Amino acid sequence: VDPSTIPEFSYVDISSVDNRTGQINYSNVMKGTDAPSRARRAFEKDDILLSTVRPNLRAFAYVDRENTENCIASNSKYLYFVLLQDELVNQMIGMMGKGAYPSINQNDVGNLFFPPPPLSVQEKIVAEIEGYQKIIDGAKQVVDNYKPTIKIDSTWDVVKLGDVCLELRNGINVEQHDVEGKYRVTRIQTISDGTVDMSKTKWTNDEPAENYFMEAGDILLSHINSFEHLAKTAIFPVLDEKVVHGINLIRCRLNKELIVPEYAISYMKSKRFVDDARKYAQRAVNQASIKTADLKQLDIPLPPIATQREIVTRISEEMSIVEQNKRLIEIFRQKIRDKIADVW
Repeated sequence: VDPSTIPEFSYVDISSVDNRTGQINYSNVMKGTDAPSRARRAFEKDDILLSTVRPNLRAFAYVDRENTENCIASNSKYLYFVLLQDELVNQMIGMMGKGAYPSINQNDVGNLFFPPPPLSVQEKIVAEIEGYQKIIDGAKQVVDNYKPTIKIDSTWDVVKLGDVCLELRNGINVEQHDVEGKYRVTRIQTISDGTVDMSKTKWTNDEPAENYFMEAGDILLSHINSFEHLAKTAIFPVLDEKVVHGINLIRCRLNKELIVPEYAISYMKSKRFVDDARKYAQRAVNQASIKTADLKQLDIPLPPIATQREIVTRISEEMSIVEQNKRLIEIFRQKIRDKIADVW
């Protein structure tokens, strides 16, 4: 296709494909006269788009949009599902070069091997997988859109975060390594998804003072990070091991006579709290930071303890439903993998 003959078109490249969902973003609209040299291939419904650069990232998409007129790609449905499986991806990984942009070429794609059952069987497989996918999509809507909300009552006290903390402090700088040692050490990656992920800790053999060990109910806050991850929080769980509070994470140790930790974390995850915290951000190249003194000044609504516990109970029930939906997603993703594996 010569895009210069088209007044306007949607340009789809690797960045337009969500490798988690296979969804295509058609919003990159440009004039034909502004088209890059690699924009030369039109596509239509039921086509499969496959990124030949770093295919291990699985930036593959199935075109299910009816109107693809004036859509151009820079480079059926059964094949798409097969492409996502490890057997095909591993074949592509084996063909990749080792340069700065490991990739495969069109001949490599043509040489991929997969078992093609009769068309009637393919259609049955696709119908079954699409049913599973609808369940996954519905569950993802719940998981992606749920946010714990607290309806603020105007009669509640409003206090400063520093007023309900026994301490608000940074962690300790200890020698860290990947090899298992005496103690785990928290770090920014430990709370990168908003929960405490112990698989992303490091290890240390140092022996810090006792007050640098974590306690259940402590809240960790990312105060040095990229701006979009600044003020992420996570509540520390009950564990049978001692864990060191590492540098670059603020620890809020709460006065539990005043505030229930689970209530505090629910509010600290809210958009209102995060936005308030980021107002104090000091920006630098590729990162931002918030001072501990500024965090202490952040407002937090403080209902009576009994009301806090009621709020926690309600949010826990909602979170239980979210977790069930996460589990549902994994179950039906596995069903899809198993269905394709049967073909092999």
